[in-house]
Amino acid sequence: MKEEEREKKIKKLKEISKKDRKEIEEAQSLIKGTEDIIKEEPIKEEVKVPELEEAEISELVREPSRDYAAEEEEAREEARERETRLEETVEREAEERPVGEREAEQQAQYNIFKQEFQGQRTEDIYNSVRGVYQRMQETGEAPSPEEMNRVNAAMYEAHRRESGMISEEVSQKLVLTERMGSWISRMYRH
Repeated sequence: MKEEEREKKIKKLKEISKKDRKEIEEAQSLIKGTEDIIKEEPIKEEVKVPELEEAEISELVREPSRDYAAEEEEAREEARERETRLEETVEREAEERPVGEREAEQQAQYNIFKQEFQGQRTEDIYNSVRGVYQRMQETGEAPSPEEMNRVNAAMYEAHRRESGMISEEVSQKLVLTERMGSWISRMYRH
């Protein structure tokens, strides 16, 4: 039995030794953390808070000898220039941006118009493009993206039908539809 007791004691001593090692390691870790904090504190003490200068009230209140009208005009001019630069940047980025959600929506809208025009009479397709053309002639405004999709889909359908023409009148309307669509497309780009 003495042998068993010795083994138990040795085992217990090893466990105590392990526990002590862990405690020592934890203590060393705490010491290191404290040393790091102590090293940082002198840095904090070295940072000086700037002192505020006293201001003379008379300097703050005195009447200015500036021409405010000229300054306002200059500020307005700077604002206009910033706005112009911003608009140019937006336009440039819009041209450079990759295909995104908006472009995907426009492509889907174009496909819908294409399908609609396939089932419509040539006269209806012609009138659809003619309406956009006349509005642009009257107002001088560029077509909206939706109108552009409608025109492009009409041009596609006109070109598709032109290859299998039925009559002179239909052919003429298809050619006019394509011409108006081309003109609208050129105006849209400018």
